[in-house]
Amino acid sequence: MKPLLPFFLLLFTAAHSLCAQTFKLTDKVFKEGDVYIVPQVYFDLAKWTLRPESEVSLNSVAEFLITNNHLKVEVSSHTDSRMGDACCLTYTGKRAEAVANYLISKGVSAERIVSKGYEYKIPIISDEEIAKLKTEEQKEEAHQKNRRIELKILKVEPRYFKLTDTVFNLWDVYIADKVYFEFDKWSLRDSSAKQLDSIADFLKRNVSLVIEIGTHCNFGDDDDYTLKLATNRSKAIKKYLTQKGVKSRFMKVVGYNDTKRPSPYSTMDEEQITEEEHMIAFQMGRRIELKILKTE
Repeated sequence: MKPLLPFFLLLFTAAHSLCAQTFKLTDKVFKEGDVYIVPQVYFDLAKWTLRPESEVSLNSVAEFLITNNHLKVEVSSHTDSRMGDACCLTYTGKRAEAVANYLISKGVSAERIVSKGYEYKIPIISDEEIAKLKTEEQKEEAHQKNRRIELKILKVEPRYFKLTDTVFNLWDVYIADKVYFEFDKWSLRDSSAKQLDSIADFLKRNVSLVIEIGTHCNFGDDDDYTLKLATNRSKAIKKYLTQKGVKSRFMKVVGYNDTKRPSPYSTMDEEQITEEEHMIAFQMGRRIELKILKTE
């Protein structure tokens, strides 16, 4: 029977694991740069062939990524510093690629996964810290911590909801695309009433939600004025919804200046961009979003 790790090493490795891992597969809210250390992923010795006992853990990761299809992730492989430089990059790169291919085979979109090998460049426990450990067993356990597969969140895309939905996640977004203002003002047009009334009804049905009303503007050379315009438009929407019976405390207002928002056509030659494409890019920076900040 393998002896239990000394209490000192348990504390030591746990602290480092907490620093390295920043989310769990059961989480609902994520940010770019979050890391999950994938447990129980095994390869044949000195190879990048996945062993069958890895499937349980990797199937959980695949299910997580299919459920959270708004995430783009990096699968990375890390080894310890005792492996020679000559084959280290190929070794870790191929193992990361093998994991990514397995996840794709389980239904995860290939467009949402990149793979990368990091050799031994990003250890959880440094060689200097390992050298201070007292026994060879402690040192080997520390090296094992450095040999790992990680899932890192590269990008969190917004998830969109409809006013007829009944289940929501934090940061879900609704685009209010039929709310209009007078040109260069924050006075609501009468034609906005239909959609705003639907939003009011939605919020009164879903009293557990706290939302952000965010208006994006992208015109004018005066950044301060553009931000003021966007903020006042959000305030106008909140005022309308409050008058329709929505509790003010469940609505936060914010304005966004999207004047410097990169155009999706910014890498193209100006002469190649059609007038319609210019209009699409312009409209992308002019929108009103409802974002869910809290569910209870």
